[in-house]
Amino acid sequence: MDRGNPGTWASVAIGTRVTMTKGGHNPFRGTVDDRTAEGTILWILSNTGIRKLFHIEDGFQLTPGGR
Repeated sequence: MDRGNPGTWASVAIGTRVTMTKGGHNPFRGTVDDRTAEGTILWILSNTGIRKLFHIEDGFQLTPGGR
C-alpha cells in the first residue's frame, strides 16, 4: 500500500480503513469509498457518513488503519 505522498494512491483498495492527515493536524478517519483509476483522488467515508475528497497533490498523508 502506498503511504504518505508517493505520487499515487493506486494500490489503496476500496474498503480500506485509513487515516488522512496534513501536517499532523485534524485527522480524518474513514473507509475508502472510491478512487480514481490512476490513484490521485480518494473519496473517504467517515463513520458519521461524511464523504470527503482527497487529492494526492494537496499534501495529505495516508496511514492505513483508522478507528
